[in-house]
Amino acid sequence: MERKRRSSWEQFEAMLDEMQRSFDRMFAEMLDEVYITRPLMDVEQRCLEPLIDVRETHDSVIVTADLPYVDRKEDIDIRLLEKSLEIRAKTSKPICFERWGTVQRRTHFNEFRKTVKLPTDVYSEGVKATFRRGILQIVMPKKVKKTQIKVQ
Repeated sequence: MERKRRSSWEQFEAMLDEMQRSFDRMFAEMLDEVYITRPLMDVEQRCLEPLIDVRETHDSVIVTADLPYVDRKEDIDIRLLEKSLEIRAKTSKPICFERWGTVQRRTHFNEFRKTVKLPTDVYSEGVKATFRRGILQIVMPKKVKKTQIKVQ
């Protein structure tokens, strides 16, 4: 029995379909990792996830967190774990989104909480944290393995 040979157009369409399926899988995985892994709020525990920026310089990792309604540095708890940083902060007053036209079951949030994956290993010694006007900045020195190279 002779196999029916596909036309060039059918081969091209099959190739485009496979590319579309690959793109869809890749995009879905990216969304799962970046956006859909955790909600931005936990209604049961009444906490919100703050906006975070993680930057890496030559010798340090800098994490900046936006913590509105946090007035005192004593209300902030920072813990450096093995490959991550945990930030918790109590707000000075409850936050409710009702005045912005949305209602979350009339929940008042009273805490920020976020665990940040660090891009590289850091030293626990020498970590500096500053808090001014609702912005928390944490500077952590990178673990850089220095090896002296002998010139021959």
